[in-house]
Amino acid sequence: MNKLFATVSGIESSKSLSLVYFDFEGSELFMAALDMSQKFVVGEKVVLGIKSTAVALSKATNSNTTVANSLAVEVDKITHAKLLSSVIVKTKESSLEAIVPKQTLKRTGIKEGDLVFAFFLASELFIIGSESV
Repeated sequence: MNKLFATVSGIESSKSLSLVYFDFEGSELFMAALDMSQKFVVGEKVVLGIKSTAVALSKATNSNTTVANSLAVEVDKITHAKLLSSVIVKTKESSLEAIVPKQTLKRTGIKEGDLVFAFFLASELFIIGSESV
């Protein structure tokens, strides 16, 4: 699981749905949450989680997509197994892992050193807890 250290920058709620916005290394991320049991406040530092299997990679920005979150990243390391590939990408100060089908990764032509975009849905991002976690 990937951990991202971020700051809550906004919260919108309607009935049981909340959209929580975060500042992560100067990029805006957001998550959609149902029935948030824990209350967070703007300015609070939190640890976000995202499963490695929920991170998609692309050489294009795909600005016309419904995928809410994207980060410009550099491919640091690729490890291939029989069916899957682990791709470690670096942000300004952090790193993320994307686990993708080996054949799909080969089709993209993504290789170590490439500048690419990491994408993940708002519904796949979650709060682990405060930054002290």
